[in-house]
Amino acid sequence: MTPPWTEITAGNWGDRWDISYGSGSINADRMTRLWMTQPYYAVPNLYFVRADSPYQAASDLDGKEIGACASCSHEYYLNGELEIPGIEVVLNVEDPVVVTYQTEVTGLEALGEGELDAFLCADPVGEQAIADGLDLRSIAELAFTYYPSGFVDKSSGLDSRAFVERVNEIVRGLHADGTLQALSMEYFGEDYATAASEFDLDSIGQVLP
Repeated sequence: MTPPWTEITAGNWGDRWDISYGSGSINADRMTRLWMTQPYYAVPNLYFVRADSPYQAASDLDGKEIGACASCSHEYYLNGELEIPGIEVVLNVEDPVVVTYQTEVTGLEALGEGELDAFLCADPVGEQAIADGLDLRSIAELAFTYYPSGFVDKSSGLDSRAFVERVNEIVRGLHADGTLQALSMEYFGEDYATAASEFDLDSIGQVLP
């Protein structure tokens, strides 16, 4: 199934699919509608700007137009609304003008065409855009780290507890045997898995029925 991202994060899937994996991170807003599973990787999120941009620090982006994918943690972050249970999140730009896009790809392309001052996204997403030919660079200062999870619809008519617990067992096993770390190194050249394996899912206060 390939529903729009906003439809995934809205919940109420009507059991059309059982779980969603799309680099969607744990946050308090989504937890009102979705069950979270053990994170499979942990990703630094950075501001990307054009290569010839004068901006060198996050504070240089105060009041500027910053792109983000719609209904993503990046939009919540820029609006000062992102809450990740158990993790301190601090907004490091003031009064950004947030411009949203359905996907990071279109937003990064808009940045490359000079339609934005910056775009906030996961480091590997921005780096892939650069590898694909966009003349961009990242600002080294970290915005925040998020913890992508599987999502399961709270309104599902199926036995969510058994399903989520089994998914957690599988993901933790893939952390323990090094599979996810190896995949991260193979495809990203960075270990994004270890921090996710250390994330305490109990810390988010999720209580399955």
